[in-house]
Amino acid sequence: MMLNSLRKPAGFIRRYLGIAGICSLYHPLAVLADGMFTDMAAPYESCGYCHEYDGNPSMEKYPKLGGQKQAYIIKQLQDYRDGKRDGKGMMDTASTLLSDQDIQTVAEFFSRQKPGVTAAEPSAGNFPQARELWEHGSKERMIVACTLCHTAADPEIPYLSGQHAEYLAEQLRAFKQKARTNDVATIMQFLAERLSDQEIVQLSQFIATGAQQ
Repeated sequence: MMLNSLRKPAGFIRRYLGIAGICSLYHPLAVLADGMFTDMAAPYESCGYCHEYDGNPSMEKYPKLGGQKQAYIIKQLQDYRDGKRDGKGMMDTASTLLSDQDIQTVAEFFSRQKPGVTAAEPSAGNFPQARELWEHGSKERMIVACTLCHTAADPEIPYLSGQHAEYLAEQLRAFKQKARTNDVATIMQFLAERLSDQEIVQLSQFIATGAQQ
């Protein structure tokens, strides 16, 4: 009985200090908010500080998770935790606070949320070249159409339509520069290195419009 009473405060302190330290780097006031990542809170509640509780953050540097495939979220969290994807400190540390069951719970929760629509995203009509890459790719440059995989049922390939442009561009650059290497069969690295910097920006902005659905 005495041992159990000591274990819970120890778990509380370890997890509180972990997430509080992370949040203070990005959201200084978040450390004072209710619902910290504690043994008494659901694991997805802490994710809400950056990703919002419905999985649709307004800040473009944080990806939208609402309605994303459960298996994809699981893989990314596991890859962060296992050092297979660079979380730039934030996700690296946060993922180590998650057990396998926590990861399942987080992924299931966000996969059940509705995808958000950001009114400020640009018009799809402004990016005809990006639409061509999305729908048809480029046979000459061995670029397959984005839609071939990203509208398919494969559980570990993410939905992209409506995702934040800033986040998409950052990930494409990471694949192109081999800074991100946790893609399936290195396909995204192969494709991204064939895109120009301008194409990465335009393709990201086009996908963000959500006009592909």
